[in-house]
Parts: sequence; structure tokens; C-alpha cells
Amino acid sequence: MEPTSNACVAVLDFLMSFLVISTCVVFFWRGTWGIFDAYLYPDNMELSAWICFTCGNFVLIFTGLLQTYISRINTFKNIVVHFILSRLHIYIISTGSVAQWRGIWNLQDHYTGTSWQSALTSTIIGSGVICCLRCTKSIMTSAPLLVAHDTDHVTLFRVTGRLGSEVGNSPRFMVDMVMTPLLVHTFVVVFWRGLWSLMNIYLYPEDDAQSGIYSLVAGLALAYPTVIGQHLILPFVKNPDNKHSMCRVLLLNLYLVMASCLPVAHWRGIWFLQDAWLIPENKVISAWMSHTIGFLGGVLVLSSKSIPVSGCFLDSSIGKDNQRLINLTYFKKLWDNVCNQESAKCQNGHEEKDIASRQNYENNNKAIEFTYITHL
Repeated sequence: MEPTSNACVAVLDFLMSFLVISTCVVFFWRGTWGIFDAYLYPDNMELSAWICFTCGNFVLIFTGLLQTYISRINTFKNIVVHFILSRLHIYIISTGSVAQWRGIWNLQDHYTGTSWQSALTSTIIGSGVICCLRCTKSIMTSAPLLVAHDTDHVTLFRVTGRLGSEVGNSPRFMVDMVMTPLLVHTFVVVFWRGLWSLMNIYLYPEDDAQSGIYSLVAGLALAYPTVIGQHLILPFVKNPDNKHSMCRVLLLNLYLVMASCLPVAHWRGIWFLQDAWLIPENKVISAWMSHTIGFLGGVLVLSSKSIPVSGCFLDSSIGKDNQRLINLTYFKKLWDNVCNQESAKCQNGHEEKDIASRQNYENNNKAIEFTYITHL
């Protein structure tokens, strides 16, 4: 019975990630992007892109440097206050992520054009630099291949960096938080922009709806080999004999780059279908609806943390601590997080009771001693 239950949960996790969470994520990104297009210097793409690039990087760097102080939100005992502040934080970094990506993307379009040569060069350079930085996993870790949980308070405010530095005030940590958005995120966008643009050119460019459907079907078709493929690649990666093997690095990078085609195609399909079917005659209202539905939907399913792009995933961490390359776990992880929070509350409650009883005992002893002395 247990294998059957696990299989059912795995199927539900897959459907939740591919049909619900990823849809909410793309809705928010497409809506926020459209809002910037409508209100942020719509007649001057270059200036608009530079403003987005600057503001987006500032938000990501600022929240990364201050994550120690921001994480103190977890200490708030008022559930409503914690909920509002944590979701506000997610909304800010999500908007910053969209701004950063839009800035880099549009600057490339402005300075290099939108030809197939520009798209192909962007794809090759983006994937090549990310592979050299040994953080290829960063180009594929987005919905639907990554599910982040709002109930996981340990990682809710955490921002990882390329250097893997510990959170603090050290120069290494500060450099890490500045370098990761400016370097790693930039070339992740370069790769995505190149592959996305190639699909724009060759996948039914004259019909957005048809192009979106084929793109979505392509993403879903890649799902099975991508998810199953991790079970074939992980044993090879974990083998100690292959730890420093060049073959291990090349095979892992090849798998990660190929797996990255899935989220790009999946995102593009949902994005283009919105362009074609969600109030196409009024792009501003369509953008606001997409923006609102996306974020509220992410909040309602307790997975709004899946929306922003923050931090960096190192290839060196693959194969350690039995971690999967692709994490679609939703229902079991959600249950575990709730149980952990309840047990932590019970433990804190017992500790507070012990402290209170100890203080009462000490106060009573002091009172008896004082009474005895006064009677003397």
C-alpha cells in the first residue's frame, strides 16, 4: 500500500507543480513585465531597460545583504504580522527579479537585435559562462522544476551566493551578495533570452496562440525524460571514483542544459497563451489581471516563494545529502513543515512553562526566607 500511496503523492506533486504553481509564477512574471512595459517610459526602451536593470539589481543585492535582519520576521509570534511581512518581502524581491530580468533582456534586444544570430549567440554564451561558473543548475531551478514553500521558515528569507559564504558581515559575504545577481543571474537571463528568442523565430511566429500551445506541449513532453533522467545521472555523480572526472562534469552540464529547455518552453507556452487569450484587446488590464492572479494564487497555495529568482545553486552540491536535482515535492513537504512548526511551538511552550515554574519556585523561596528573617 505504501508504494501505491507514494506514487499517488508523486503524481499529485507533479500536477501541482506543472499545472498550478508554475502557472501562478508565469502569470505574475508576465503581468509585472507588462506593467513595466506600460508605465515605465514605454516610448524609450533603452532608458526603461536601464532603470529596470539598476532597480532590480539594487533590490536583490540589498535584500541579500540584509537577510540576517530580514529573517528576524520569523521571531514574530503574531501569525498575521508574520504572514503580511513575509509575503510583502516575497512580493518585493519578486518584483525586483522581474525588473532585473526585463532590464537585461531588453538591453540585449536593443544592442544586439532580435535575429537568429543574436539568439543563438546568447544561448551559447549564457550556457557556456554558467557552466564555467559551475552553477549550471541555476538555469533550470525555476517552476515547474523547483517548488519553494512559504511554510519553510528556514529558507524563507535565505539568499545563497556563488561563493557559498556564510551569512554575516564579512567582506566575502558582501562580495558574494553583489556578485551573484550581477554575474550569475545576468548570464542565466542571457541563456533564457537566447533560447526563448529562437522559439519566437522558428515556432509558428505568425500565430501566438498556436506557438504557445506547441511550446507548452514541448515543455510537458520533456517532463518525463527530464524527471526520470535525474535518477540515471545521480548515481554516476555520487560515485566517488568520478568525483574529479571531466566526464562527470561534462555529462552533468549536458543534462542540466538540456533540462533547462523544459522550464523555458513551459514558461513561454503559458506566457503566449495569456497574450492570445487574456483580454488581448487591452494589454494594460491584461497585465494587471495577470500580475494580481499570479501573486494571490501563489500565496493561496503557500508557494509564493517560487516566484522570485534569488540566490544561486552550486553544481558542487549535487549528489550531497541525498538531494534531488529536481524537487517537485509539495504535499509531503507542506505537511512536514506544518508538523515541524507545531512541534517547535509545543517545545517553546513547554520551555516557557518550565521557566515560569522555576521563577515561581525561586520567588516563593525568597518570600519564605524574607518572612523568616523579619520574624527573627
